[in-house]
Amino acid sequence: MLYPSRTCSRVPAGRGRGRASDLRRDPLGIRRADQAAGGLIGGYLGGALTGRVNRTVLRAVVMTIGFGLAGYYFWTLYGPSGLHFGGE
Repeated sequence: MLYPSRTCSRVPAGRGRGRASDLRRDPLGIRRADQAAGGLIGGYLGGALTGRVNRTVLRAVVMTIGFGLAGYYFWTLYGPSGLHFGGE
C-alpha cells in the first residue's frame, strides 16, 4: 500500500487538531500566544546566530536535523507496526 488509508489514523476520534472544541477550551488562545512568542524569539536568535557560526557547520547541522526528521516520519508512517520503542 503506497498511501495509508484514512481509517488507520493514529489520532483517536474527536481528538484531532483544529476542532471547535479546542477553541472553547482555550478561548483566549493562550497556548497559541506562547507558541507565537517562542517562534518570534527563536527566529530572531537563530537569525542573529547564523552570521556568527561557520557556514559549513551550520549546513551540516541543518541537513542532519532534516534527514533525521524525514527518517523518523518515514519510519512512523511506513515502518513495521509491531515494533514499539519505549513504554508503548
